[in-house]
Amino acid sequence: MKLSKALRGFARGSLATIFVTGGLDVIQHPEGRAQVAQEFLDKAKKVVPMLPDDNTTIVKANAALQLGAGAMLGLGIFPRIASWLLITSLVPTTIGGHPFWGIEDPKQRAMQRAHFNKNIGILGGLIFAALDAKKPTKKPAAAAPVKTTAKTHKS
Repeated sequence: MKLSKALRGFARGSLATIFVTGGLDVIQHPEGRAQVAQEFLDKAKKVVPMLPDDNTTIVKANAALQLGAGAMLGLGIFPRIASWLLITSLVPTTIGGHPFWGIEDPKQRAMQRAHFNKNIGILGGLIFAALDAKKPTKKPAAAAPVKTTAKTHKS
């Protein structure tokens, strides 16, 4: 096994861990996350009216997506698709779950800003994973000159 393949597998597994463990935790205990995200979700429902009325259901569905796509990424099953799914989930999760700009308490604000920034870093890793090609692309070799041994035909 080549080192780059092993490192890619390790990187995907490392990146997936937060989504698998976090998704499982939120599925089991969604209420707190739903409460934190309430303001964001209420605004989102006005833009996307097909979202369920119950914020807990939305939070659990998002957690299930993160759990499933995180497992796919970690196991190397369609890792690029899994990465894009996680990207589309992580952006609203970050905005709705860590709204540091609306928190007045300096300690809470700093903590939420740190989580927001952590998620931005994870987002960068997901973008790398989403754009990662299975096989490194190589420049095509220059075409070798064609040797001709044309004989002149005399009539």
